[in-house]
Amino acid sequence: MTAGRLSPLNRARVLGYRVRRRLRGGMSSREAAIWRGMERHWRAVDRQTARAGGPPVPEVCLLCGSPGPGFVARTDRCRFRGGRLIRHRCPDCGVVFGPQKMLDLTPEELDAEYRELYSVYREEATEFSVLWTFSLLDPRPSGRYLDFGCGPDPAPLRVLRALGFDAGGFDPVAAPGDPIVATDWAALGERPFDGIITHNVLEHLVDPVATTRQLAGLLAPGGRLIHATECFDEVITDTRFHLWFFTGRSPAVLAERAGLQIVAVERGPTTAYTFAPLPLDDRAVDGFGASRGT
Repeated sequence: MTAGRLSPLNRARVLGYRVRRRLRGGMSSREAAIWRGMERHWRAVDRQTARAGGPPVPEVCLLCGSPGPGFVARTDRCRFRGGRLIRHRCPDCGVVFGPQKMLDLTPEELDAEYRELYSVYREEATEFSVLWTFSLLDPRPSGRYLDFGCGPDPAPLRVLRALGFDAGGFDPVAAPGDPIVATDWAALGERPFDGIITHNVLEHLVDPVATTRQLAGLLAPGGRLIHATECFDEVITDTRFHLWFFTGRSPAVLAERAGLQIVAVERGPTTAYTFAPLPLDDRAVDGFGASRGT
């Protein structure tokens, strides 16, 4: 896979070029109207924010809880007509979080943002990268596995099932009635999973700690969770839909707050961190008042 041999920065540039090429040509009048509507909306939001003196500076890091001042502002422009993007880097743990205008959206508003985007945009195929990530679980045919955030057309899952693996998916935007993809947590069933992967999902989560902790609770004894994303580096920043970049020691902070430990880091077509539950004796209460265990 060519992209896997590029540096993270060059992979981001290649992806950006492909997106810009698609946005320039072949749009219907309906699609063009949707893009213009996005642009008008976020331009108005940015004007209102500017009149208010700019976005507020965070008082604490949203991941590790370290207090400001000292957060470093990072500014970008959204290639999906989302206007100005202002994020902040925590000097303590290294995480980059924001833009606040996306974190402030209600779940319903955020869902509408994604649905509008995907009505006019399709991502590059990532089947090889998903299958590579799955292979890091060292899966066995007798195990049970989950691709969390698999998307509406989970082609990799169908490949895995054809190979004899009990692999299913979870994604709220998947078509209802797909027998291998759940659209709500209750549909995942009571039997735990021997392995869970997320692929290009972690950076989109409003609360990555809570979701990671929830996923850890679905693991069978000895199970593993893999978060795979380019955003363990500060790349592909020109999209409002990327809310987190886990640089510095922030992956370890994420693991600790979710009651997990990092047991492996692999770099291939993407970057994959493998997490495992902490021994019961090592689980405690974190500084936010929530158990670090599952």
